[in-house]
Amino acid sequence: MSKDKEITCLRLIQKSLGSIEGHTTFYGCSEKEIEYLKIAILEAQRNNEPNEFPDLIFKNGFIEHFQVTSANENRKGSQHLVTENKHEREFRKQEEKELQNLNEKGEMSNLYEEHSVVQHSHTNLLNSLKRNIENHLESLDKYQQEYITPVFLVQFTDGVLSMENVSKSLWKNQSRNFLPYRASFDKDFLELIQNYRDKISYIIVAEDADSNMAFPYDANFEVFSLNNLNSNIEELKTKDYKVVTQNIKIVQRMNILSSGYE
Repeated sequence: MSKDKEITCLRLIQKSLGSIEGHTTFYGCSEKEIEYLKIAILEAQRNNEPNEFPDLIFKNGFIEHFQVTSANENRKGSQHLVTENKHEREFRKQEEKELQNLNEKGEMSNLYEEHSVVQHSHTNLLNSLKRNIENHLESLDKYQQEYITPVFLVQFTDGVLSMENVSKSLWKNQSRNFLPYRASFDKDFLELIQNYRDKISYIIVAEDADSNMAFPYDANFEVFSLNNLNSNIEELKTKDYKVVTQNIKIVQRMNILSSGYE
């Protein structure tokens, strides 16, 4: 994975911690732990060996970054990314063709492309999470440096899943109550990461942290102490949140007006 993705994600959480506009929430962490983690994240630096585990290092610990997806995956990776890249290439080819036509004939045109995001599920997300954690734990087992605090930074790449508050949605004459997906409301997610508490101290989840977004403070970060998730899990058992897949369409438009575009 490109190191730019790890550094971009790190910079986003550093900006979040350094601003009152930031969105970073800690779960199962004492005040002392929170202060320790804030300092660790703010002081984290890129590994001098860019192709070696871990990605980021701080005093007495490290942060290993990876991305997870709710899309189907095969040997080539996320089908979501494969499909999106295909649509992007086709749109750019059409753009080049229309620009050439404008230069040769002076004809203006409008480009429009629309497609649906499909084949996403909560099960895919959990499978992707489990597979990536275990793959990176294999690297951790080979890591020879001494450390006290191992941290995994998990970045969601799709933004297709949402949470539905089923209880509120069942109120009479109440429209369905949807919220952005948050790992802190996902009991299955928390139970899964809790299984790795003997090897990982903390997991940071980066949500809505697309590296191309214009406003970094839109990103949301949730920091979980894997040794102290029982109360969060028990509380979620009394709630009625359901992970759902929203119907999302991607639309691209472009007006070819001159030798450039807008």
